[in-house]
Amino acid sequence: MLFVSICFIKYKISIFNFINFDTDIKSYIMKKKLIYLGAFLITAGLFNSCDLLDETCQQCAINVYNASGVFQYSIDDGEYCGDELIAFKAAPDYPIGDLIAKSECE
Repeated sequence: MLFVSICFIKYKISIFNFINFDTDIKSYIMKKKLIYLGAFLITAGLFNSCDLLDETCQQCAINVYNASGVFQYSIDDGEYCGDELIAFKAAPDYPIGDLIAKSECE
């Protein structure tokens, strides 16, 4: 038991001799904060994928109107980017009985 305590004291003394705890702990905390900040910024950029790819995105929906042009209801509301947006805008009006479905974007 005495041998173990002597080894522990020697080990602890050697750590105090070689490490300046004030500067090492501060630099460790700063590095940790910088890593967390970098991870947060990367994650925030990935959630905003349309902006990250520099594509234009718009909210689009298929709006249904009656024969006199009065809005009835909307279906398939979502965000479209790039080629999907171009294809959605190019879709022709589609008659459904006395209703007309139009693809529109904001």
